[in-house]
Amino acid sequence: MIVPVSFILPGNPVDDGAMVAVLMRALAHPVLAGCRIARETGAIVVTPANRTPETLARLIDALVAVNIEWRARHRGTPCCTEVCRYAAELGENWKPTPVLLADKKGDCEDLSADKTAFDRVELGQRTNSLVTFPRGPNKLAHVKNRLQNGKKRDVSRELGMP
Repeated sequence: MIVPVSFILPGNPVDDGAMVAVLMRALAHPVLAGCRIARETGAIVVTPANRTPETLARLIDALVAVNIEWRARHRGTPCCTEVCRYAAELGENWKPTPVLLADKKGDCEDLSADKTAFDRVELGQRTNSLVTFPRGPNKLAHVKNRLQNGKKRDVSRELGMP
């Protein structure tokens, strides 16, 4: 089943405009061709044409790109690991950094994408968000971080994911 992904907007004109511009560039990736994109109140909703690992990875990359752009304009803002906790959510409501930090909670893609952006902008490290696909029935994809040294870090587990 294909589930729409809602990229939640921060709620102020400057950040919303910048986020939409970066997001639209990221969504132009060839892997995401065929996605339906709609602007709704408070969100950009993307309905993928398929639910492949590559599609999910490119959508995560789009959230990372949004977060990098925001963090470049707001240097010195704390990382999610300092102020947030893990919280599962219903549906796919993806939070960019300003929304995540305001809510003080997020799920794996929110936390991983912020940690990736923080490491790149504030620390100059080549961290990436990594989508993993556990085997077995009813298993969901999970997003971790791959650090510059190649090691994996699970920010969600560190912040309370069971």
